[in-house]
Amino acid sequence: MGLIPGAGGTVSVPRRIGRWRTLYLTLTGTALDNSHALSWGLVDAIGLA
Repeated sequence: MGLIPGAGGTVSVPRRIGRWRTLYLTLTGTALDNSHALSWGLVDAIGLA
């Protein structure tokens, strides 16, 4: 989308999932499924819709 992350997103994501995982996601643009994002710590919980 070309948006600049706000509210400290460029700092909080590497702190949460690590520098190498952040680099991997940034350079590859890989989409993660819910369970993978949960195991990496990108989300706190998976809700049911």
